[in-house]
Amino acid sequence: MPVRPFQKYRHNPTEESQLIANPLKQTYVDGLRFLYSAERQLKSVLPQMARAASAKRLRAWLRRRLEQAKEHVDILEQLCTAILESPKGEKCTQTEHLAAESVQMMSKQQASEKLDRELISIAQSMEDQQIAGLGWVDVHASPFKDDRASRGLKKMIEGEKDAAKELAQLSEAIEVETAELSQMDETESAWREAASRNVEVSGS
Repeated sequence: MPVRPFQKYRHNPTEESQLIANPLKQTYVDGLRFLYSAERQLKSVLPQMARAASAKRLRAWLRRRLEQAKEHVDILEQLCTAILESPKGEKCTQTEHLAAESVQMMSKQQASEKLDRELISIAQSMEDQQIAGLGWVDVHASPFKDDRASRGLKKMIEGEKDAAKELAQLSEAIEVETAELSQMDETESAWREAASRNVEVSGS
């Protein structure tokens, strides 16, 4: 899925007229609002994903990412307050789509290993989007950043990159384990078939 870090917002006319006088500020605020919307949606869907996951390490990652989302919401509220803007805006439609996709996947009857892989794939798309969005905001934030804002954005960017790296390693480990279990099942099945044939030969 292509990463499109920002969707257009439809602000109310008062907000629009105030921001249009400073297009750089408008760009920065739009970015903060996008991230704020996305992180708030993650706060809602990550607990559901954690409950649905069967792999302990995946559940642990999702719970850590939930705590990170809560922290990011606080940081984004502080950044908006610092420039006298509200963090609230239109929903981030791409995160909304990914969240809805995860809910749909969790509602299906399927093998736990398959669901884990699908949850990881969705989580990776979420992380890619957030990293792209944070990078975009950071580039456009220079005229408005004080030291606190710089530290806040840097902390979020580093946290997202670490989370994405950990998730990629987790995905690889689960794929290896799934392949090993599948091979063991095939070996056991072949052994049982051979044993059954030996019994039939002995009986005849």
